[in-house]
Amino acid sequence: MQSRTLLAVALTCFLVYSGRAQDPDTLDPRGYFPLEVGNTWEYAHDLYRPVTVDRPQDESETLLERHHILRSYNEGDTTFYDLLLRVQKEDGTPVSVDVYKVWYDSAEASVRGPSIISWLRCLDAPYGTSDPTPSECWPFVGRDEVYDPDFFGTEATVEVKTFSSFVYGMTVKHGIGVLSAGGGCEPCSPFDDSEYWTLKYANIGGRSYGAVILAVDGPPTSDGRQLAVYPNPISGTATIETEGKGQVEVFDILGRKRASVESEAGGKVQLDFGEFPAGLYVLRHAGQFRAVVVR
Repeated sequence: MQSRTLLAVALTCFLVYSGRAQDPDTLDPRGYFPLEVGNTWEYAHDLYRPVTVDRPQDESETLLERHHILRSYNEGDTTFYDLLLRVQKEDGTPVSVDVYKVWYDSAEASVRGPSIISWLRCLDAPYGTSDPTPSECWPFVGRDEVYDPDFFGTEATVEVKTFSSFVYGMTVKHGIGVLSAGGGCEPCSPFDDSEYWTLKYANIGGRSYGAVILAVDGPPTSDGRQLAVYPNPISGTATIETEGKGQVEVFDILGRKRASVESEAGGKVQLDFGEFPAGLYVLRHAGQFRAVVVR
């Protein structure tokens, strides 16, 4: 219980001594994870899994995560976004590749989605919530004006927002996204586990911050164009545009080749995905790669 006690004391001090800890949040919640096609976030995800009586060896590790918004589409009055989440180990070993639906929930004034994005559901109730597990949300809110200015390419102080509970904490920069998040819940299991995300790279609206740690697309061709596929996601036949002639190959997430088609220089070819099982696939042509989703 020692780690939980220390965390509680630290957060209590934060609440008492932060001059603006109880300032109301007046910023648009959509800015806490800007939803725009092409936006990308790359995180170092540190998992602390120390040796315990029930676990004889340390299983701590660091994973690299890349969140990339593939496309947007409307359903009723809501705009949804497909977010590609790729996870790998530090040595490059792939862990998972998934596509999630992300959206702005106007009823709860919150961005909804997987992983650390799911914590943004608490933004509509920063002083507590009626959720069955209110400890996951934010009884403490404050501002921190000193957050790694080098990441933003400026020597000036950078104002960010910090949300804290007795279990978790999250720091965000409006207009960029989640900068860091993490925590642990010792009473929740026999293990004294915790996990932390740290933003290492972001590309928001075409502007880059930090440095890439997990690039997945191949380099652009000489004139800056890349392999293009549309529509994406695919529910039938897709059109593929290439810069040069040669084979366009399709692989599933296990690396198995599922199809190929010949393309001509600067031309367009069509490929029928109608019989493909739903999921994520990767197209390869002349050193270029493109992820596609089959529905």
